[in-house]
Amino acid sequence: MLSTTGLLAIMWSLPESPRWLAQKGREAEALEVLARAHADGDQTYEYVLTEFAEVKEKIDWERELNKPSYFALLFSPKYMRRIWVGIGA
Repeated sequence: MLSTTGLLAIMWSLPESPRWLAQKGREAEALEVLARAHADGDQTYEYVLTEFAEVKEKIDWERELNKPSYFALLFSPKYMRRIWVGIGA
């Protein structure tokens, strides 16, 4: 089994998620990561371009939604009973 040190070393060598990179405006890097994962670095491969377009479309759709923060959800009256049941359990 890997130790914590081993896991940390492996974690640092992994690339960031293409979705996270695209959300942060680093689209060129996101495309590069997708290309390395699916097409041996070929950024013009059709599957890579389709996957990249889907990621961008999903991010744009999520930005259009007016989703509440986790803090607002946690303390909304709608979920208060569930919260107290969870605390009690």
